[in-house]
Amino acid sequence: SYPETDMFSNYVQFSLSTVLTQKIELVANLEMEAVICYAPIWNTTKWGSKIYKLNILEISPPVMAGPQMEELRWIANQTNASVHCPVKNDGPDWPTVWRKNGDRLWDPGMFVREVNGFSSLTFTRVSHLTQGDYMCLVQNPAGSANKTFRIIVDVDGLSRKIATYSSWHSASVTFVVIVVLALLAGIGFLAWKMKLQKNIIDHFTRVVFRETPVAQPGEVTGN
Repeated sequence: SYPETDMFSNYVQFSLSTVLTQKIELVANLEMEAVICYAPIWNTTKWGSKIYKLNILEISPPVMAGPQMEELRWIANQTNASVHCPVKNDGPDWPTVWRKNGDRLWDPGMFVREVNGFSSLTFTRVSHLTQGDYMCLVQNPAGSANKTFRIIVDVDGLSRKIATYSSWHSASVTFVVIVVLALLAGIGFLAWKMKLQKNIIDHFTRVVFRETPVAQPGEVTGN
């Protein structure tokens, strides 16, 4: 029996012969059935051969689900935000390549995860540096497909939250200050009123003592 090799149509494959360890390059097509390698046998006039039977598999180009461009709006400081590359692909799990604005990914705050042929890009924490165009690219021997995610970071949303909190905090502080001032005013009013009452009582006491005659020694008061 001959060794059998699976190959994909229109895909460049490399194989090593067992005799001269020479590389041969093949571009497979559906009409190919086998590859025969001939080599001279050392110190004889004979030739040896080895046959590799080929099983050519026909595949289709990868297809992306949904629109080719998708726009997403995230809020700054959002955590564990992800985008998924929704590709339908024949054959094995061909690798997915991610790019940001045409360049390779460099931010340590994001990571790629491959599960059952599906690729996702996750951001541990969203910041203004996250904003940009992210493209996932999948290629197989039959073609390629890509999808772009335009991520817009809403810093204003965070600012509105901060402004709302600041307004609430300012209102709370203002309310507390008003309450404290009202209490102080109330205490001051009570203290003033008590002092006023004391002054009135002292005044009447002095008047009463002034109008009451004081008996001298040896005098008898009365009618």
